[in-house]
Amino acid sequence: MTDFTGNKWRARQALALLLLMGAALLGNILAPQLFTGFNYLFASVAVLLILRLFGPVWAVVAAVIAALWCKQLFGHFYPVVWLGLEPLFVAYWQKRRPKDTLIMADTAYWLIVGMPLIFILFQTVMKVPLLGTTTAALMYMVIGVTNALIATLLINQFSLERLVWPERQQESATIVQFLFQVLMLTIVLPAMLVLVVTGRERGATVKQKMLDTLEIKSRQVGYEIRQKIFDGTYPEKFDGLDRQKLDLGMVTKVLQGIQANQQIQLHLMANKGEVLSSTNPEVARLYNYDPLSLGKASQTAQEHVFYRMPPNNPPVPLWQRAGKSTYIRVYPIPKTPVYAITEMPFAHYQARILRGHRNALVAMLVYLATGTVLATLVARRIAAPLEQLSKTTTDLPGKLVSEDLVWPSSAIYEISTLVENAQGMAHTLSGQFREIAQINTELEGRVEERTRELSATNQALRQEIDDRIAAERQRDHLMDELTVQLRFLQTLMDAIPNPIYFKDTQGRYQGFNQAFGQSLGVTREQMIGKTADALYAPGIAAFHRDKDQLLFSEGGVQQYEADLLYADRNIHTVIVNKATYYTLSGELSGLIGAFIDITERKQAELERDRLMQELEAKNKELESIIYVSSHDLRSPLVNIQGFSRKLAKSCNALNKTLAEIDLPQESRDELLKLLTESMPRSIEFITGSVEKMDSLLSGLLRLSRLGRAAITIENLDMNLLISKIINSLAYQVESTGARVTVGQLLPCRGDAVQISQVFTNLLDNAIKYRSTDRPLEVHVSSVVCDDAVQYCVEDNGIGIHPDYQNQVWEIFHRINPRDIPGEGLGLTVSRRILDRLNGTIWLESEEGTGSRFFVTLPAQRI
Repeated sequence: MTDFTGNKWRARQALALLLLMGAALLGNILAPQLFTGFNYLFASVAVLLILRLFGPVWAVVAAVIAALWCKQLFGHFYPVVWLGLEPLFVAYWQKRRPKDTLIMADTAYWLIVGMPLIFILFQTVMKVPLLGTTTAALMYMVIGVTNALIATLLINQFSLERLVWPERQQESATIVQFLFQVLMLTIVLPAMLVLVVTGRERGATVKQKMLDTLEIKSRQVGYEIRQKIFDGTYPEKFDGLDRQKLDLGMVTKVLQGIQANQQIQLHLMANKGEVLSSTNPEVARLYNYDPLSLGKASQTAQEHVFYRMPPNNPPVPLWQRAGKSTYIRVYPIPKTPVYAITEMPFAHYQARILRGHRNALVAMLVYLATGTVLATLVARRIAAPLEQLSKTTTDLPGKLVSEDLVWPSSAIYEISTLVENAQGMAHTLSGQFREIAQINTELEGRVEERTRELSATNQALRQEIDDRIAAERQRDHLMDELTVQLRFLQTLMDAIPNPIYFKDTQGRYQGFNQAFGQSLGVTREQMIGKTADALYAPGIAAFHRDKDQLLFSEGGVQQYEADLLYADRNIHTVIVNKATYYTLSGELSGLIGAFIDITERKQAELERDRLMQELEAKNKELESIIYVSSHDLRSPLVNIQGFSRKLAKSCNALNKTLAEIDLPQESRDELLKLLTESMPRSIEFITGSVEKMDSLLSGLLRLSRLGRAAITIENLDMNLLISKIINSLAYQVESTGARVTVGQLLPCRGDAVQISQVFTNLLDNAIKYRSTDRPLEVHVSSVVCDDAVQYCVEDNGIGIHPDYQNQVWEIFHRINPRDIPGEGLGLTVSRRILDRLNGTIWLESEEGTGSRFFVTLPAQRI
């Protein structure tokens, strides 16, 4: 089977395919009638040509399109099934058995698939009688095999494949195939003509006999009814009174006697459709009856004879539908409204025709099988001597020298003469070949000697060529690897977001990445081989050129900051990093550079410096305000405190004076209450508030001094520092029964005074906020955390509720302000100190369990 995947289609092939598909459809549209109910479908000729020229897909498409017309011919679509499968089976058969012809493959299809499929569809789906099914299956097989023969002759004898596909390698037919096809054509065509002629004659004879019977019965009805019922004369009119007088039973007996067990129905009618009597009981019960209205009726060639076809519902083959048709003879009787109708079903006569067709088709197939065998034997008989002669004359010079010749014999004069001529030519050539053989022997000796000489030379040349080929292969391999590496490096450079470029020692650009081109708005074609003068303004170009020369003279790496105009028309501040690179021999080859855009970073640094300056100014201003406010507020507080004490003394003096004055008891008691209870309590409240205010002002002063206090950063021994803090708090620890444990603490860097204040605050808070339910336990530990040391002060005190954990860092905030003394500044001051020392502080706490305060400080420098 031909491989169709590599074919290149052009207008010639498209036009040929369209013409063949049109021919396939036209072959079914113009299908000539062979005999009653059967048409010769030529479509498979074009379908098999398409299969050979364009492959099975287009062949199936053409077969389905052509088979759709069968709906118009036969009234159903079932032929699409077996006609569509035909090219698929033939293609599969020829793929498995490539030496078989189309005729053999198509014959196999109808024997294996086509005929069984027709039997299945006709018998089970369409309920066709066995006789009709057998005839249809035989007819389709005869048509299929005949069309395969025609398609094979068209392909081989008219070179259709060469016309459609000029560039495709053509397969030549053997002489056996050619003779077989010609002989089969001479066998099949006369047989088909005889089959068609005899089939049509058979159908015409049976139909004529049917029509004669129909005419005879119609006239017999008219004659016997007139004699036996109407006493020799029909009435000129027939009304209700005449109908009552008519003996209908007698009329029916007369009609049944004429019917005489034949497949025929007789009706006596009057007045254009009025039923008088009928051999069909169902019609006899009707008042009016029109047989022409029960289907599609048409006038035949004979006068008053009609042909009625039943509706095609459900769809059935045309010949099966014809088997249900009826021939109707309307016999009008002159000078009376009475007339006779004779109905003859066609089924009985069609069965006789189909039996004749079936027998003829079986004989046709037997004849074709016999002819195929005879054609094969004759073709091989004629072609065998020619094939033998072809084998003998193939490589004739070699066979003449070895005298290995087998000459065929044939009874055909022309072939025998051809063999004798070939023998004479071989005898003449044999003497010449002997002389040539002797000369060749001498030449071979000379050639052998020369060959040995050339062999040695060729061996040396071959070795040299092999070495050169190996070197070239190695070179090509290295070039391929180099190309891959260069592509990889270019891809890697393009993936880097920073602009990168490289130059030779003359300052000419040799390449750059995609980010460089996008940033400066240039392409590689514009810059390769050019210097910085083509990219920058003269002053900037000279600056970079001087930097390049300095790098070339000193070597190594170079870094500097520059301002460049980018493609977005904005000035960008970049850090330029450059480095020289060298050849394998150590010679300077050029430099590679990269830009790092720090424009945003520079702007951020400037903004940060500005904000820091503003922050420092605000902090100084705030500290000044706090300091001045605290200092100025203390004078009024001192006055209030002094006058409060003086007022207390005055109350005591009045109390003494009151004792000496004679007053009513009620007035004395009221004044005494004012002097001894109300006024002392008010003075006590004033004095307490003044002391509280003084304490707050003192805290504000300490907080403001933190920003001005000098910081001395040094390495700190935290074990020693915490030990001193615990000693300073020894009284509080002992008086509360607390237990303070300290692990081995890591050293850190910071200001000793201020860090001491932080941990003093934390330990003091642990003592203040201890739980009354259990002895206080405090543990101090440390761990390494990245480049810092993390310290933890853990206690089992009252803990802090999660809602208040963020508020404890606020100034003057205390958890239990009434129960526990203090100003609420300890944690605020601690966080402020750690911020200045690049440290951090945070807490983890659970109410009722205890708290853990974490402090991080820079690790000690070695």
